[in-house]
Amino acid sequence: MKHAENTGCIKFIYISTLGVYGEPKAIPTDEDHPINPIEKYSMTKAIAERTVLNYKYPSNMTSVIVRPFNIYG
Repeated sequence: MKHAENTGCIKFIYISTLGVYGEPKAIPTDEDHPINPIEKYSMTKAIAERTVLNYKYPSNMTSVIVRPFNIYG
């Protein structure tokens, strides 16, 4: 993220995974579902999400986390 700051980036987009939710407690699963990853890949994605959310961005920079569902191709 530090490199993004140095390039003049104004929005940092992190691509995560629906796996951070773990076993769904409700279907459809929405963004308010608790984070409870059950595999290593999803655990590391959840840690990275926390890093993105807790990073101290410059005032002109924001971040967003995207959790794609049902990717094919």
